[in-house]
Amino acid sequence: DPAIYTLLSAGAEGEIKRWRVHEVKIPQQDDKFVLHDKLELLDVIVVPAISSRGPKPAIKAIDTFPGSEHFAVGTDRCDVLLLKPKNKEPDQPAKGKVPPRADAYVDILVKGHQADLDGLDAHPEKPDIFASTCQSGHVYIWDARSKQELGFGSLNGLRASCCAFRACDGKRLAVGTLEGSVAIFKESDDPQNGWSGKLKRLRHAKSEPRPGANPRNPPAICIEDSMQAISELRYSPDQRTLAVASHDQFIWLYNAESDEYERLGRR
Repeated sequence: DPAIYTLLSAGAEGEIKRWRVHEVKIPQQDDKFVLHDKLELLDVIVVPAISSRGPKPAIKAIDTFPGSEHFAVGTDRCDVLLLKPKNKEPDQPAKGKVPPRADAYVDILVKGHQADLDGLDAHPEKPDIFASTCQSGHVYIWDARSKQELGFGSLNGLRASCCAFRACDGKRLAVGTLEGSVAIFKESDDPQNGWSGKLKRLRHAKSEPRPGANPRNPPAICIEDSMQAISELRYSPDQRTLAVASHDQFIWLYNAESDEYERLGRR
């Protein structure tokens, strides 16, 4: 019926509402009619949280192909999701009753970073795993096969510029920042805090907070010799040295055999 169609709406509560829209003819004088839209709520589709670190996302944009059961959704975290409701669209509106609520299957098409992504590195042993860092101060570990977030770390306001796994085993991740600092993350030895599969969740190698940092999420080991942005960093193939290049035209060398990262010199 061309006079009946479905309207989608969504918002900050992380829910999608399906509405039945009727074109109602209202008689006027001289045997004329005026068309008005009448909305009736069909159901509410609940968008699940896509990360264990926070609530379900707020929806900023939504679209669908006419007749399709899939919805493309843009969120406040710069993610693009593909949703498929687990229940079909109801034939009739609730009409005064509480509208039914439905869950949805979620496929992450694009995972946002909320700022420029400047750091990317593949795990040296596990081909499906990679790390990404962005200027919003976040560090992520991903599974490219399942498109899932496996680990997360925070730089407490520092803007990440590059990252590198430790050669051979990937058990350390060095992250350079635009402020000139280098943070070192490492895998947790606690299997209860582990990643899915054989990997484990990132944790900070040390927990002493920097002045003014959020004590609930303290930074990793922090190297602060350079006064300018870090442009690149790499571990040596033998895992013994970390080389850090900065915008002050120096390459800083650090002893990576322990988690102290003692400075060896600069060139």
